[in-house]
Amino acid sequence: SDLKAQIEQIESTLKADEANLNYARIYAPMSGTVVTITARQGQTLNTNQQAPVILRIADLSTMTIQASVSEADVTKLRLNMEVYFKTLGSEFRWESKLDKVEPTPTVTNNVVLYSALFDSANTDGRLMSYMTTQVFFIKESAKEALLIPMSALHVKSAFLGNSLCISL
Repeated sequence: SDLKAQIEQIESTLKADEANLNYARIYAPMSGTVVTITARQGQTLNTNQQAPVILRIADLSTMTIQASVSEADVTKLRLNMEVYFKTLGSEFRWESKLDKVEPTPTVTNNVVLYSALFDSANTDGRLMSYMTTQVFFIKESAKEALLIPMSALHVKSAFLGNSLCISL
């Protein structure tokens, strides 16, 4: 009977320890790719001030591109304007539309830059965090316009005011 009481006490302690272990498990709030790991297994974390960052997970299927735009050019941007970009070392061209221009700029060495944000699908995984991009905002475009080969143009050297005279 003494032995039976000891077994019941150990089983009770085991159940409490299993419950505590379940509290120690950390579940990701979303599915995605681990992009940074801040803490390692077995590392002691201080949770007195705030919840510690253990790792960062990102959904890389859609990437948000942040373009820095000078204060001289930011007034030319408008929401939903067409935009395309390339990454360094790649000739592939991603296309999108401008989603947002953040109202508060960053100022570095007296240079005022605004952040223009837009999303791009990343189904093939070619875009990665912190990549450098060259961004082009399309102010105006002409669709289905007549194309003329340069060889068909004859450029005269006569200037009319501030404009160059081109004839066919």
